[in-house]
Amino acid sequence: MTYICDNCSHIFEEGEQRTVTETHGFSDGLAERFEVCPVCGGTYSEAKRCNGCNEWHSEGVLCFGWCTDCLKDRLTPDRALTILTRSDDWMDDLAEMLNEEVKR
Repeated sequence: MTYICDNCSHIFEEGEQRTVTETHGFSDGLAERFEVCPVCGGTYSEAKRCNGCNEWHSEGVLCFGWCTDCLKDRLTPDRALTILTRSDDWMDDLAEMLNEEVKR
């Protein structure tokens, strides 16, 4: 699995993350352990490649597998109008239309 740091955008694979232990001032063995980015120590998310530019992005920012920039390039006003008026299930139509271009 591939991850991207939410702080520094470092891309890394499963097993590369660093484990941090915080005792919060306790000395009796109680500690919190969590995994962080191996470069900056920040939080990270699962990463996926954009269908258009093939760059890594946090899975949460992709829309139907497309990053914002690629989505803006492909979703022209005419296409948006076609998608919204073609059927009631416009979300499926949007995904289908975006992915048709990649297959060509």
